[in-house]
Amino acid sequence: MNNKIYIEERGNLNISEEAISTIVSHTVKEIEGVAGLQHNAYSEIVRFLGRAEHADAIRMEKGHEGLILDVYLRVCYGFRVPDVAVKVQESIKGALETMLQVSVTSINVHVVGIEYAQ
Repeated sequence: MNNKIYIEERGNLNISEEAISTIVSHTVKEIEGVAGLQHNAYSEIVRFLGRAEHADAIRMEKGHEGLILDVYLRVCYGFRVPDVAVKVQESIKGALETMLQVSVTSINVHVVGIEYAQ
């Protein structure tokens, strides 16, 4: 999937799905209460083969009015899950709209686990 931004005077700018995923991944990891993106056996194999860690944790599609994201993550034990999820949504939307000028329609946060501190 390529997201195109049209710049009338200079031509087209294509933003790859990988670039968007990287920005989302870095943004999510900086949020207090987020333990990390989804980790499972499949993501370990994907990482071993050289693809990004976030390949299966961030899914996106282009809707009529903008980008629709699904983010799968783990939350640290002791944090309020709804508060962390709202912060994730706000941070991702702000980062993508500021850095890429991409319209974001919705961000669906899927909490797939709770991680205890070691």
